[in-house]
Amino acid sequence: MLLPLILILATIRFSVSIEYKEVGIEADTDTLEYVHTVWRHGDRTPAELLNPDDLKKWPEGLGELTEEGAAQQYRLGQWLRKRYGSWLGEFNRNSVALSDSNKNQ
Repeated sequence: MLLPLILILATIRFSVSIEYKEVGIEADTDTLEYVHTVWRHGDRTPAELLNPDDLKKWPEGLGELTEEGAAQQYRLGQWLRKRYGSWLGEFNRNSVALSDSNKNQ
């Protein structure tokens, strides 16, 4: 329980330690100084059930991403590509850093 809290606080500390200004879509498109994105995940099924009969409602299994959750993540990716696409270039798996838990992501 302590490790997730430390990671969250470290992320917040890192985020606020960099000088930045909020910009809208109308921002100068010639330069990109910094982008920091953090999100957890899309909609998931419950991790635990009070009534075992409710398991039938969740064919994905407990704690799994739902179809809507997958669609949410896809839309997020589309938005990021639309917003920052001119700087991103082609996808390169070696330039992406990910972290997760012991749950399916």
